[in-house]
Amino acid sequence: DTLMRRVSDLQSQQNDDALQALTEQIDPLSIQVEQCTEELAEVQMSMDALSQRITEQRNANRELAEKAKASQSTLAQREAKLVSLQALQQAALANEASTAWLVQHELNDAPRLGQCIRPDAGWERAVETVLGSYVQAVCVDAAKALSEQLSQFDQGEVMLLDKQAVLDAPSALGLPALVDKVGSDWSVSSLLAGVYAAQTLPEALAVQAQLQANESVITMDGIWIGPNWMRVSRASDAESSVLLREQAIADLQVEVAEL
Repeated sequence: DTLMRRVSDLQSQQNDDALQALTEQIDPLSIQVEQCTEELAEVQMSMDALSQRITEQRNANRELAEKAKASQSTLAQREAKLVSLQALQQAALANEASTAWLVQHELNDAPRLGQCIRPDAGWERAVETVLGSYVQAVCVDAAKALSEQLSQFDQGEVMLLDKQAVLDAPSALGLPALVDKVGSDWSVSSLLAGVYAAQTLPEALAVQAQLQANESVITMDGIWIGPNWMRVSRASDAESSVLLREQAIADLQVEVAEL
């Protein structure tokens, strides 16, 4: 019995030692497994975040592509509209009968008055009504120097306008002169002399009796009144206005440059 008990104790001791040895091996491995699990979780979080950024970037790229496509479409439309307006403007400001003379004297590319004046907003119709065909005037630095060549002009009509300023007479009616509503590199005082600007028709009619023979007043919407006459001119198409079309061309050129 003593021997058997001794054998049993030895076996139990061996088992305890083996279990202890296994425990000592398992504990570090458990720690490593826990560390790996944490690292895996961090990697998974990084992958999820990266996947989210990829998705967001793809969406941003898609939006940019759509915006670029829309911008290209808008640009094409603006460019087509600009070309169309420029063609209409060129035709409106051209004078076929005088083209040969202008080309001969290297004036065909000179700016026309309609391209050089900048009426205050809302006064385009009034200014164009008074100027009439003068919007086709060829703007030059010194019209007097071309007087000899002009005397040889034998067919059609041509008008030259130079930068020389013309003195304006002060207003006696308490209304601003129409020329004050126009910005221009060329003086247009002589073309708009004696014409006053009224905001409304009642305002214009109120001074009609005070107008001299060489004076007139025009409203913002283009009703032109003299001492004993009244005139109104309406284009069938808004785009037929040279001055409004020139402003539209300038606006489109800015838009195209920004697209």
